Amino acid sequence: IFGQRLEDTVQYERKFGPRLAPLLVEQCVDFIREQGLDEEGLFRMPGQANLVKELQEAFDCGDKPQFD
Repeated sequence: IFGQRLEDTVQYERKFGPRLAPLLVEQCVDFIREQGLDEEGLFRMPGQANLVKELQEAFDCGDKPQFD
């Protein structure tokens, strides 16, 4: 997912069902709606580098990690 063209990712994921955006984007939006709307600095503060890297690697391997 990371380092690929968005169009390629969307086209690949359509094989598994209709999607308007990659699964990663859908999961992030869902999590923010459920857990993060009251979180101060959500888009201002960077995430923990090691956790971000772990999530990137998990998605790149085809896993579906949980954000909580």
